[in-house]
Amino acid sequence: MEKKKLKRLLISTLIIIFSTILYICAPFFINFDEAKVTNLENLLSKSIKYRVSIKGGIQYKLKPFPIIEISEVHLAKENENSILNKIILRISILDLLKKKYSYKKKIIFDGGELIVDLNNLNDVLFINNFENQKIIFKNLSLKFFSNKQSFNIDQINSVIIYYDRKIKKITAHTFIGEVPFEITFKNNQLDLTSNNIGFNISFKNLFDQEKDLKFTYNDQTIFPGINEIFTSFKLKNDGDSFIFTSEKFQTNLFEGNFIAEKSNKTNNEIIIKGTFEKANFKKIYNKDLKIFFEKNLNKLSSLLDARIILIFNKIKTRKKLFDNAKFEILFQKGDVIFEDITLSSDKTKINIKGRNIKYQKDNLLFYNIFFETRDLREICEIICEDKSYNDKITNNEIKIFSKGILNINKAKVVVQENNFIKQYNDNEIKKLTNSLNNNVILGKLENLLNLAKYFNLL
Repeated sequence: MEKKKLKRLLISTLIIIFSTILYICAPFFINFDEAKVTNLENLLSKSIKYRVSIKGGIQYKLKPFPIIEISEVHLAKENENSILNKIILRISILDLLKKKYSYKKKIIFDGGELIVDLNNLNDVLFINNFENQKIIFKNLSLKFFSNKQSFNIDQINSVIIYYDRKIKKITAHTFIGEVPFEITFKNNQLDLTSNNIGFNISFKNLFDQEKDLKFTYNDQTIFPGINEIFTSFKLKNDGDSFIFTSEKFQTNLFEGNFIAEKSNKTNNEIIIKGTFEKANFKKIYNKDLKIFFEKNLNKLSSLLDARIILIFNKIKTRKKLFDNAKFEILFQKGDVIFEDITLSSDKTKINIKGRNIKYQKDNLLFYNIFFETRDLREICEIICEDKSYNDKITNNEIKIFSKGILNINKAKVVVQENNFIKQYNDNEIKKLTNSLNNNVILGKLENLLNLAKYFNLL
């Protein structure tokens, strides 16, 4: 009797195991024909508000739970055309066997590029079919664009939680350029952080018309001498118009306030204005300025078109030649236009205007420079290492105007026009060009910024 019971139990167990295996493995024998592919395309299209087209294959897998893996998926909507390497769906085996297509609470986008139009961002932030849904990105590239501007986020790995049809939480790891970043979103606050470069930016009230933003940076920036930045400001935006108003702006060199605006009032031009007091320029070295002009200035101009007006009052410099500074610069399609660069004190003033462009392999500055002082001997007394230059000064009060082209890469200048006491003729201009290159610049761009070198022309 006991043997019969044991035998029945064994047979029942084997039947259950076999039935379970057969049930789990049955989808392996499903032929995902054109009709089934269309059903899946319709299911996904309805869920994510994109037109979904499956160009690759569909495979049923156990990893360890039942999934279907869909390869080469095209997503389209207006100007957005994305290609994903794979979409992976957790599924119900029973639904699959009944030819009823559905997915569970997790969708994986694995590889490829997802393109998002920022003008249609609400279609991503709010999805009616995502009552309680988890979206996972694996090694995905995101491209955001608006009108003619765009930016990319590469190698993003993230988890996005939808609750009650809207995004509740995001955690992500990604690269911007070659720098790793962490992105988090929760309670209407977005944080972007990179510990590698000491960078953090935090948006509060992200979906409100008026936003609070805080920004900190603790590392060497592309701006000469600046390695710490902290700012908090209000952001208001309405369509293509916006205005940033700082509540606090502070670096290791200066502090003050700035405003950035784009609206009908600015003729839809981005205008950034800043006023700063007691700026400490002592920590800005010529070698840092050299790198800035050689590499970083054009990078900034390529990021955005904008007019920038920065005013520094009561500045501190190592030689104490200037008290105030003004920089009015226009970034225009990669070019840099110096509309008004002025360093001034009661006795001395330098004004520079010009245009910095990239031409073939050369980085060129077409410049106009005006220099005047009421006490040249005092300047020499302050900056000249060889005080005997003072004996060579015949005009203590001078005004100089010069015009020419500076090749920033090669650290060479060509003077086109010069006026000091009189208008220079062609031979005098040629001689001045040679003297500047051979006695002042000496093949090093940083020497051009060293005012003491110019006394070698006496």
